[in-house]
Amino acid sequence: MELSKQDGRDVIYGDHPDWDTVEECVEDTSRWSIHHSGIFLHKPTSKHYSICWSVGATEMQDEQAFEHSDPEPVEVEAKEVITYEWVKK
Repeated sequence: MELSKQDGRDVIYGDHPDWDTVEECVEDTSRWSIHHSGIFLHKPTSKHYSICWSVGATEMQDEQAFEHSDPEPVEVEAKEVITYEWVKK
C-alpha cells in the first residue's frame, strides 16, 4: 500500500475517510523530534497497518509528519502475547 505525504498526514490526524485509528503511541524522543507509531484500520479492505512518523519536539522545530520521509504502511495483525513481569513478594 502506498500513501502520499498528504494522505499519510490525513490518516494519522484522523482526517481520512477510509482510515480509522486503532492505537497510537510515542515510541521515542530525540533532541528535535518526537517519534510516533500507530495502528490504523483501512476500512475498504478491513486490513490493519502500522505507520511510523515524527514531528518537531517544540513549536520552534518546524517539522511536520512525513516531511523527511514518505509514509510506509506495513500490514499487521493482532496476536495474543503472554508476558511476565517481576513484582515484589
